[in-house]
Amino acid sequence: MKAAKSLVVLAVLVAGCSVAPTGTPSPTSSAGSVSAAPIVRVKYEMRLNGKQLSSQEFVTDGVRTRSSYVVPDGKREKTWFTVADGVTEATCEPNGCRRGPDERPSLPGSPQFERSCPQAKQTSTGELLGRPTTVWSCAGTGSQLSDVVRDAEFPFIVLSATPANGFPPLSATSFEAGVTVPPDYFSLDGPDVTFIAAKPATVTPLKPGQPGTVMPKLGGGELRLTDYTKGPAILVLGDQDGVRSGLARMQRVTGGTLPTVIAVADAPGPDSEPAEPFPVPVALDDGTGKLWYELATGQSRPLALFCQAAATTCTAVGVWDLSDAELAAEMAKVG
Repeated sequence: MKAAKSLVVLAVLVAGCSVAPTGTPSPTSSAGSVSAAPIVRVKYEMRLNGKQLSSQEFVTDGVRTRSSYVVPDGKREKTWFTVADGVTEATCEPNGCRRGPDERPSLPGSPQFERSCPQAKQTSTGELLGRPTTVWSCAGTGSQLSDVVRDAEFPFIVLSATPANGFPPLSATSFEAGVTVPPDYFSLDGPDVTFIAAKPATVTPLKPGQPGTVMPKLGGGELRLTDYTKGPAILVLGDQDGVRSGLARMQRVTGGTLPTVIAVADAPGPDSEPAEPFPVPVALDDGTGKLWYELATGQSRPLALFCQAAATTCTAVGVWDLSDAELAAEMAKVG
């Protein structure tokens, strides 16, 4: 399990931690690369005392990505893969796939890179697998990594990363540029991508006067959530990055517009940087947000409550558990 978690750290660093991808997405069924960069394939291993703990294969054209993972688990192997088209990422395990935001490559100097490698500083240049590299150290509090080695020609490619928890580094074992892949290799409609069906729940929202119905508003003042649950409105709940990705997806499926929407997001910590603007009013979770999540136990986050006009109940479902068409249909019911 530790190997799996360390693999995920590298995957997050390679893919980034962006909150809501911007720009024009590549079609999920398009063939070939949609960027000027050639398709690159990198293979990684984590080894300890000569024993392989995990392996990863990462393929990208600079916009779309596909990664596969293998982690020994006793006498068996835990395997999964991800595929992303520039907007949406599917994480696929043997029981099916789940959607999430496509997290773009986090380049040095970006907020995403700073989260994984606080106070990053380039310390030197070097070479790995015959590739020129830049070497970065991470020194900030809470750093997931102690150092990172990036490809100099393709800076969005990490060739080596050492976890800060003392676990052995993940290092590239091969690098190929200009590889050819099948037309549907990066497609979310590919034959090996089967999404787990969403299971929306009908919930009765909290009543006025109950804990969790009034929270401090980002920017000052208060938000009375029950003014919105009587409909028509949508509540989106999650951490700040999750809320941003959920709202961005809602805007995409509706052509850039939103109905009446408010959000409940985790309050920033005392050392957090000033929050970026949100496109909707945001209540800061004062600890009572859990009461809303308890209404929809088992639903993923960011969680959306779709409350139609004059309704006494709302439909609760994870924003990313719905297909684009399903999400648009739920939003249309709210109006």
